[in-house]
Amino acid sequence: MEFRLRKSIGLLIILLLASAGCQQKLSLLRPPLTDEGELYIYLQPMPQESGKLRFTVSEVKAVKDDGTETPLNLAFTEIKGSDSKSQKLFAYGRLAPGDYVGILMKVDKASIKTEDGEATLLTPEKPVNIDSRFTISKKEASFLNAKFDYGKSVSPSFSFTPGFTFLLPEKTLESLLGYVSNYGSDNLTIFNKLSRQVVGVLATGRGPLGLAIDQIGERLYIAASGDDEVEIVDVRAGRIINRVKLNNGDSPQELALTPDKRQLLATDKGSNTVSVIDTSSMIERSRIQVGQGPVSIIMDSAGRRAYVFNSISNSISVIDVANSAVAATIATDSSPIRGQFSPAGDKLYVIQSASPYLTVLNVASLSVNNRIFVGLGLDGIKVDRNTGLIYVSKKDESRVFILDPVLLIPLDYLQTASNVSFMAIDDENNNLFLILPDEKAVQAALITGRQPLPEFDVLETPYFITMMGERF
Repeated sequence: MEFRLRKSIGLLIILLLASAGCQQKLSLLRPPLTDEGELYIYLQPMPQESGKLRFTVSEVKAVKDDGTETPLNLAFTEIKGSDSKSQKLFAYGRLAPGDYVGILMKVDKASIKTEDGEATLLTPEKPVNIDSRFTISKKEASFLNAKFDYGKSVSPSFSFTPGFTFLLPEKTLESLLGYVSNYGSDNLTIFNKLSRQVVGVLATGRGPLGLAIDQIGERLYIAASGDDEVEIVDVRAGRIINRVKLNNGDSPQELALTPDKRQLLATDKGSNTVSVIDTSSMIERSRIQVGQGPVSIIMDSAGRRAYVFNSISNSISVIDVANSAVAATIATDSSPIRGQFSPAGDKLYVIQSASPYLTVLNVASLSVNNRIFVGLGLDGIKVDRNTGLIYVSKKDESRVFILDPVLLIPLDYLQTASNVSFMAIDDENNNLFLILPDEKAVQAALITGRQPLPEFDVLETPYFITMMGERF
């Protein structure tokens, strides 16, 4: 009896510590943008001829039209031509609004490999001013691509002068756009899902988490948890056009649209409720009390029922959407965090962060059909509606497990650069997109060949990913 009691207390402590750690991770909100704007500079893949070159950048500053110089933060300092095969975040920072005319760059050292070994290149003693015209707007994020020119940088006399061109991104077709919410930096990374390159950054309210996309109406909805509101983005215009203010302390987490796109449901973790928002008027029409700690929500294909995963009360609230009421409550293992429907919609696969089992629910009877042992630390799940394959990730694993939907056993796995927290599928190109939170990056993989593709950098605490043409 004493052993069982100690074991139970120990498990409770572990769960509380895990919960506290997660809560702490999502509580460090930075001060909001007020009279400032932001600039993000991404380094484009280095040209092939720079493979033997490397140099160290110690300082980057933005130069305003009045001569004011403002230092930017550097994501890294050493640039190796042999390593830069993909686009990388290079420099970023908050700036005063206005017109800017250049980027100052200080290079401390540079070298190049020759037949006789590595040769040191002479570098300028003072920072080099590189002409670049861009504008910073109040409370908005600006984006530049940094393109390196080897011919302008390395001279035959073994000297090095940083030759860069800083370019505004080209317009991307709306059908190719994808979005990642960055909780820790209060913005969205906008990327081209075909080229898998970042094409912009959109400043949001504080602590953006869940996203929902209306592909036909070209609207993107953002759960701004730190500001207790839902923001609406015009995809074509690339800007926030409206906001729905919820109650103070609601802390909206994730969102779900009805199939007709007329209603948007938001899980309010701070008040243990679900807000029902009319998307035409952008007014909260009703509010539903659910279990404790509602984090994620998923809607069935008919739009009749929504399933809310209550991480603290260990339950799923089944919502009757037409009547805005809880129709049933399903008990689960500890800390249910996310679920996915089978292609036929008759099963709901549920992962729980404090349970080693993937639970299979019968949607008709709301009963447990099966429990599959996968291991502790479940963090992400995605079902491919075309094949029925179940993709599952864990916090401590640099791979995604692929489960057979009939036998419910692992068939294979997809190796990744780091652990994966969230997944989405591009229906048009049959690519699986994976958020790598520890890397602050997104990696894509070909579903057919299960071949990993180069990753691209996002920003602080990436949480959710969605895109035009997504396979739900």
